[in-house]
Amino acid sequence: MLRVAVVGADEQIRAALGSFPGVLLVATTEECDAVLNPDRYLPSRQLIHRELSAGKLGEPGLVRMHRWLGAAAKPDKSSPLLPTGLLQDLDVALWLVGRPVELVFAVERAAHGRFTQVQLGFAGAGMALIDYTDRLPAGEGYAALSVIGSAGAAYADDHQNMQLLFRGGRPQGLRTDERAAASSLMIREFAADLAAGHDLRASVADWRTVLRVAGAAQASLATREAVRLEDA
Repeated sequence: MLRVAVVGADEQIRAALGSFPGVLLVATTEECDAVLNPDRYLPSRQLIHRELSAGKLGEPGLVRMHRWLGAAAKPDKSSPLLPTGLLQDLDVALWLVGRPVELVFAVERAAHGRFTQVQLGFAGAGMALIDYTDRLPAGEGYAALSVIGSAGAAYADDHQNMQLLFRGGRPQGLRTDERAAASSLMIREFAADLAAGHDLRASVADWRTVLRVAGAAQASLATREAVRLEDA
């Protein structure tokens, strides 16, 4: 039985993946054979990763990510380290840069909601700056990603495909969501990997690195100092 953990996925995605023969969906990433992060499969993230892998942007120098959420009725307590959305963004940043993290620094304000910012320093060169907040009014949030490389840059903003809706009064902007496409791609690739008998354990190693980085961020919050990952 292949034990699979999906980070931040809704019940529909979990049901689809759990329907594959020989697959057991588990609630924790601690003891599993594969970890899937749906954010890696967002079309915008896939495109930026392909451009980086092809060398079209050169070496990544800066990854900048925002995840701003509306005030939640129940705070995200699914992880003892950091909010799940922030863990997903850490995973995407490490995936895009493709180099080990050496240094982690984090700051946070927890009054009236949560604002957390994490800065990563990578081996050789390059950095990432990621911020997360749930202080927006209840409703839709905002997410953005920018990557600056030595030979080019890329930008993805979930508000760049807003469609105007006119039905009296002020026009409304409706977001064209790319998450349905991400879910479809993730399920197709997962099915292809199963059919080909691919070893999915590399995803578990990637996620363990994410959790180590998150642990270093927690240590930085506690000490108010930068933390070397090897010391975390």
